[in-house]
Amino acid sequence: MTRRRQAGGAFVGIVVEGDKRGRLLGFPTANIAQADGAAIPDDGVYACWVSFPPQADVYGATMSIGNNPTFDDVPDRRIEAHVHDLTAELYGRPIVVWVVEYLRGMTRFDNLDDLIRCTADDVRRSRAVLRKPPRVVTPAS
Repeated sequence: MTRRRQAGGAFVGIVVEGDKRGRLLGFPTANIAQADGAAIPDDGVYACWVSFPPQADVYGATMSIGNNPTFDDVPDRRIEAHVHDLTAELYGRPIVVWVVEYLRGMTRFDNLDDLIRCTADDVRRSRAVLRKPPRVVTPAS
């Protein structure tokens, strides 16, 4: 697995079952098992676009990559996307993730209230980032 911090890349994975903590905290997530060799960003929280082929619909998402430092029972690195405005059963579905912007690094919170407050702010910031028009570079003639 290749790691990178910069935004602007994309990767493909499959939605797998997780611990369902996000759902309990009010932010359900699609846990992503990435394809072998996929270039995955460094640990952190990102604003992203996601789709679930073969459907063409694209959704905004707030993605977390890391070992969930607030919870001591998560030794492995995880990729979790809170898909904005989508309530659907996603297990087993392919997912394409376009990374738009790095929002912050991973943080260990002292309590769940602080984690929930920060996650709500992450989602708010992600939505704001995704409202901006994309930068389009026009080739020189």
